[in-house]
Order: sequence, then C-alpha cells, then structure tokens
Amino acid sequence: MQATPMASTWLTTYGVQEAQLTHPTFLIFSFAIASTILFLGITIQRVKRNRADLGFQRAHGCGIPRPLQYKWPFALDLVIEAFRVIAEKKALQWFVEIFERTGPTFEQNVLGVKGIDTVEPDNLESILSSQFTKYGLGARGPTFAPLLGDGIFTQEGAPWKHSRDMLRPLFSLNRANIFKQVEEHTEYLVKCIPTGQFVDLQTLFFRFTFDTTTFLLFGKSMVSLQTTFKRDESSTGEGRFSEAFRISQDFLFRRGRLGDLYWLIGGKEFRRQC
Repeated sequence: MQATPMASTWLTTYGVQEAQLTHPTFLIFSFAIASTILFLGITIQRVKRNRADLGFQRAHGCGIPRPLQYKWPFALDLVIEAFRVIAEKKALQWFVEIFERTGPTFEQNVLGVKGIDTVEPDNLESILSSQFTKYGLGARGPTFAPLLGDGIFTQEGAPWKHSRDMLRPLFSLNRANIFKQVEEHTEYLVKCIPTGQFVDLQTLFFRFTFDTTTFLLFGKSMVSLQTTFKRDESSTGEGRFSEAFRISQDFLFRRGRLGDLYWLIGGKEFRRQC
C-alpha cells in the first residue's frame, strides 16, 4: 500500500509515519475496522427489515411462516441440490416435493438472503391483485435486465403502469383473428408430437407459447414450431432466435434463484445469447 503525497503529509501530521502504513499491525487494524463497519451495516439493515416485517405481519394478521430446513451453513446443500435438479430438468418436481414436505408457505434463508415462498391462493391473490402496490420486485430488475431491458417485466410503480397501458390495446384486437392464429399454432403443436415414443413436451410448449406471444405483441409469429420439422433448426433465423431466447431464459431462471447474488451467474455466453 503506497500513500499519496497529500495522504502521507496528513498521516505524518497526526503521528503516523509513511513506513507504518505497510506494517502488518496497521493492515490488520484497518481490516478489523472495515469488517466491523461492514458487520454493523448488515446488522442495521437486518434490524430494519425485521421491524418492517413485524409491522407488516401485525397490520395484516399474518402468521410466522415455517422455516425451510437445511443441513449445511447458509443452506449450501440446497443451493447445490437446486443446480443439480435444474441440470437434470427436474426443477418443478423438486419444488413440488419441497412444498409437500414443508407446507404451502415457508421462509427460506439461503446464502444469508431471506425470502418467503408460497402457493396459497389467498396469498397469491393478495400479491398479484388486491395488495399489488404494496409489494416490490426485489432484485428482478437487474437480474432480468440483460435480456428484458427496462420493460413491463422489470418495472414497478408508475413506469409499470405506463407500460401496461401501452400493451392493453394489443389484447383487445380482433378476437376472431387471434383465435384463428392460436388454432393454427395448436395444430402445429399436435403435429410435432411423435406417436409411440416418449417426448419432451416442455420444449414444444415453450415454442407454442413463444409463437403465440410474438403474434400478440408484434402481429407476426416467429413460427418456431414449424422449424421443428427441419433437420437443422439453427439454420433458420427463427430457429436461432428461439434457441437463444431459450438459453437466455435458462440463465435468468438460475440467476433468479440466487436473489441478491444474481450477479454470480452470467458471463460471456449469457451476454452473447441476450
């Protein structure tokens, strides 16, 4: 560590020689001060959050959610298991098993970040409808921004309302035409399902949703289901776009599971697909 002339003069004036700045005792002392300040900051934030949560519970008559059980510190065993089931494409089954074991509403504390998971209809109705304005998106904005940018899926408050008002007319178009397009994509979906063998429907349902959504939003479908009949789907523009979107969504899913630590997942491949 090397002091600047101004810093050296200030430290010398107050009895600290420049040579002392590199002394092990001074470095340990500086580290201890920085660690103490960081610890106090985290503690103050947790106290504020606990008070806010307690006030919310009292105001809405909420009970204390059951804690999610884990074996390793910071729930590292759950983090490792989560990445394993995601790689095996069994995430949905894993989540169902957790809810069956823990209950419809529970509190998780993973990597020091707390969150509440729920599948109870009353809670979902409150979050998504009746009490919508009292809830925030948390870290969703920076987590999803590389792919979705600043739009309705990452906005809150007035910006979100503005985006919603702009999109609303798209869903009041000619319903007969919309039905015709959905029917056409449904027929392609059925044609893509082989008979007499196992098939991964998740990929096909993703393409079906992708095709119908692009039609609703842009008036033109990406017709990704049609490219399924081609030997090399990546050779078409629609196929390449659909695959890049799928890979990007997979990254977003894994980033979202890390909460405030979303930045640990990303890299060159993620940015290239986005």
